[in-house]
Amino acid sequence: MKKSGNGGDKNKFKELKRRTQREIRKAYWNYIDSIVSPPDLNKPQEKPNCMKRFWTFIKHKRMASTSSIQTALKTVNANIQNQISKKTEGAQNVRLVAVTKTKPVEDIITAYECGQRHFGENYIIELEEKTKHPRIQAICREIKWHFIGHVQTNKAKNLAAIPNLYMCETVHSEKLAKKLNKELEKAGKTEKLKVLVQVNTSREENKNGVSTSKVSDLVNLIRTKCTELEFKGLMTIGSFDHSLADGVNPDFVKLLKCRDDVCRRCNLKVEDIELSMGMSHDYEHAVELGSTNVRVGSTIFGARDPPKQSQNQEVIQEKEEESQQYQENNDSQHITKATDQEEVLENNTTRLRELAI
Repeated sequence: MKKSGNGGDKNKFKELKRRTQREIRKAYWNYIDSIVSPPDLNKPQEKPNCMKRFWTFIKHKRMASTSSIQTALKTVNANIQNQISKKTEGAQNVRLVAVTKTKPVEDIITAYECGQRHFGENYIIELEEKTKHPRIQAICREIKWHFIGHVQTNKAKNLAAIPNLYMCETVHSEKLAKKLNKELEKAGKTEKLKVLVQVNTSREENKNGVSTSKVSDLVNLIRTKCTELEFKGLMTIGSFDHSLADGVNPDFVKLLKCRDDVCRRCNLKVEDIELSMGMSHDYEHAVELGSTNVRVGSTIFGARDPPKQSQNQEVIQEKEEESQQYQENNDSQHITKATDQEEVLENNTTRLRELAI
């Protein structure tokens, strides 16, 4: 009897659990219905259909996302044109690069169908996944990808194989330029890859980019030694600590000066050099100062989603490579310093011998 009683309690508990789950589902779908289409109390209510409700809700979310992205694109483009119209002379066309880092394929397709063609990605693994997606390949045939993240030299091969890769905006060293050029030769691309030289205008250690004093040397190497690369301009991220309330962004001003220096030393015209500066929080200010390429993400697509595990792994690899490069540079400096000290000591010894004679 005791055993039977326990079994009865278990059955009662299971029945109570089922009823509770039904009530939760009912309350959930009633809430969804109130969002999608408020009920008309004057009409007889149809029998609930969970699958129908589910797909109606998904469609509603999709329509809301499409509408918000379309509106945001119109607003950003209008703001860009407004800044261009304020210029009395020297106004250039400005390219909007929609940054889709961590964003789903559906957002890319929505923006593409709204007329957007240039898209930016920060991670090579994520870019590879998106370019291989069947819907991207079928719908976004004229898409133009910009790589705007840090490029490890061991990932140059992957980047060179990306279809519809329009530009790499983050060439930051001679080593990377040569490696990328070599991999493009192997890939047998019919067109040169457009590249921008990334400049570390803020001199922050946590940012990649060539120093302002070595920009012209890197530009000259790309133009004379890298036959598969086409130099198009300069790019900077700048300091995140700068506030528009403080006035003109000093990093943007430094990039303008770098452009003038490159024009002078490499015999180029100002209008031949693009400037990629300005993101969601300061793209209007960047256009005002002369940017021809702005990288806007969260303003169009909303806040970034958490990165995938593969992206985290890529970031870890980047940090390890940066640490290794930093150590190699330090070792090189120590060796150079030691060699210089030996030369000084040898010279002093020679002089003492001469004096003794």
